[in-house]
Amino acid sequence: MITELLRPPSTQDRGVLSELFAPLGPERFFAEYWDVAPLRLSPGPDTARRQWLDVPSVVDIVTTAGVSAMDVRMARDGTQLEVDAYSSRAYHHDWSSTAILDPDRMLSLYDQGATILLESLDRYHLPTARRARAIEQCFGCTLKSNAFLTPAQCNAFPLHNDTYDGLIVQLRGTKHWDLYENETALPLRDQRFEPGRDQPGALLMSVDLEPGDLLYVPRGVIHRAEAIGEDSLHLTMIPVWPTWGELLDAQLRHAAHHDVQFRHGYRDDAFDEATLTNLLARLCGEDALAGGLGRLRDELVTTRRPLAADRWQDLHDRESVGPESTVRAREGVMVSLRRTGPDEVRIAWNTQRLSFSACLESALRRVLGGAAVRVSTLAESADQPAPVDAVRQLMSAGLLSLEPTS
Repeated sequence: MITELLRPPSTQDRGVLSELFAPLGPERFFAEYWDVAPLRLSPGPDTARRQWLDVPSVVDIVTTAGVSAMDVRMARDGTQLEVDAYSSRAYHHDWSSTAILDPDRMLSLYDQGATILLESLDRYHLPTARRARAIEQCFGCTLKSNAFLTPAQCNAFPLHNDTYDGLIVQLRGTKHWDLYENETALPLRDQRFEPGRDQPGALLMSVDLEPGDLLYVPRGVIHRAEAIGEDSLHLTMIPVWPTWGELLDAQLRHAAHHDVQFRHGYRDDAFDEATLTNLLARLCGEDALAGGLGRLRDELVTTRRPLAADRWQDLHDRESVGPESTVRAREGVMVSLRRTGPDEVRIAWNTQRLSFSACLESALRRVLGGAAVRVSTLAESADQPAPVDAVRQLMSAGLLSLEPTS
């Protein structure tokens, strides 16, 4: 049974993606630059991404939101600071404790030239969370969002490479970037560039990013950045695209767990090419690959936390839903559907699961597909009742919202 995502990218989702890649456009980005070459895009007069985040929002989060110290890193002149230097312990009723940011110590270090790196910004900033969910819906992969606040004339990290793609949006001040070739293309996590041991290749790009600029740094490109002129704020978005190697590795691990033929040993003095060819065919057959892609979708769906804004209103509206009500799938929720038997379908989101009668499959596809739907139109036929109870159940789960009446 193959897992499938129910909601395709909406017009609003695609609009966010177009903002990100303006004025080039996502189609040209993927055709000409993705996994291949760095790219700098300067904003046009209508480019909206320069307004995506501001310094007061970041400072409010790190000074008032009780942010976990695990979500913040600080670095200065190429050295990462110890967490204890900018955190304190918060004690709970059972005397256990959690490391949280100490705003005074953190801002003192910032004043001394240390960069504040707020990871998982989408946990703390609703506009960023909404934007991230829209881009995830288009990309079909997890997107991480990190904010970097750097004092003027300072740098945080030494010359290095990342083992993921970076989409950098400059939001305040000017930041200078130098990008160099890496002799290892698209390196894995254990193939990092080590300063002192490795040498960077030819200079690929030397650029000053201004507010609204986008810089794409492909995975593995060696780079260094420094704030010039005034304090700098930029947002780094990290799409976690699975690689072909990761897909095949996951395929092999799944096959080894579920097919005893993959667990048999072989002898070097009696190597059987026919057996290997047969196993590879089973590993990469159409059904096997479809199952592997379905498992990747499962992983994506079960790790995407729904946005909880206005959930209280959904709970309040639930009992008023009737056949003539109009409902819509909530934004920022990824839902998958899987046939789990001849008479049952299962939907999954985040860590939750709900099972329904298979006769509701068509209704579930429509109501969770993104468009506004009148409940009465979800009935299988004119002589069938509208699935009001199922709609209320989906509202209780945070998957649907009631559309206001005109």
